[in-house]
This record gives sequence, structure tokens and C-alpha cells, in this order.
Amino acid sequence: LARSRGPDGRVFGFDMFRPGLSKPNMKKMLDQVSGTRFERDVKKQTYKFDMTRLFMFYTGSVYPSVKAVRADFDVDSAQKLQSGFRRQQLDLWSTDAAKGWEKTLKQVEIVRPFLNVGAIIVFADFMHRDTCAFVYSVWVPEYLELLTFFPGGAEFFFGLKKPLRAMPVQEGKLVMNQKDANHWREADVR
Repeated sequence: LARSRGPDGRVFGFDMFRPGLSKPNMKKMLDQVSGTRFERDVKKQTYKFDMTRLFMFYTGSVYPSVKAVRADFDVDSAQKLQSGFRRQQLDLWSTDAAKGWEKTLKQVEIVRPFLNVGAIIVFADFMHRDTCAFVYSVWVPEYLELLTFFPGGAEFFFGLKKPLRAMPVQEGKLVMNQKDANHWREADVR
């Protein structure tokens, strides 16, 4: 997609490079690597298995310019992840949104200044916890427009209508202006 429609390096995504911290995720991982060169390492290391090699093996053969950058979101994520896309403008960004709104916001803040107007933002596992309510109460419809969704995997695709503004957080609470606060209350009622 990036090669056929525009410059290289304009597509970026966040996800864990560990098999997940739940039994169903571990079972899926074991099923997927059964009979492959990675099976022994996954069985031995279980939840500590680093998926970077596996990701690069399968993705790099199809997209040779792909990069994988490992970072800890609570320690060094901004610098490391921004180095992954070299602070270029982004046309497509995706993340696994199966986490609370605070972690999702932290990820958005890393890429926010680099998202082009018209960029596509993909939230996978979007219906998990409070992320959906957060996104709809703070960014839809002023900044984001729903383009399509795939219910099976709960992937929601949004178009960026105008640059996202920074969303300050103080002591685990979102600092919103009155307009945002009213919209949040309306979203809770709906």
C-alpha cells in the first residue's frame, strides 16, 4: 500500500511483541507457530517469547523496508518509537487498543504531531474496556470520522479530519475544556 500509493515509510503501527498475557492469546500463538522454526522457543519461553524475530521473518519477506522497534511504553517509548518512523509524516497508523484510555492516549501522543490530515487511524480491539467511549467522547466527530469497521476483530478505521490537539492528563484524569466535558456527559447518556 505505501509503495504503490506514495512515499516509503508512511505507514506505522504499534502492537506488543509478546504473545499476550492471557491463556487464549498463548493458545493462539502456539497454534500459529506449530510446526515452524519458532515452535520450540515459544513453548520454552511462553509469555516471555519476543515476537520480533517472528514478525520480521514473515513480514520482512513481503515488505522488505519494514522495521520493528521494541520499546517500553512506561519508560522509553516516545524516543524509540519515533526513531522507528524517523519523525516522518504518517498516512496510516494502527494500534492495538485493548487497553485503557490512558495507555491509548499515551500512544496517540507519540504519533499525533506526525499524522497527516486525511491519515487513516486504525484501532484494533477497539471495544475493549473504555477506549471506545474515550475516543468517541473526545475526538469524534470534530477530529475523527468513522470510515468502516470489522466487527470480528473489532478493528475500527477512522479518517483524520484535522490535526488532533494535545490532550493533557493530570493525576490520571483527562483535563478537558467545558465543550469536551459536556460531550463526555452526552456520550455517557447515549
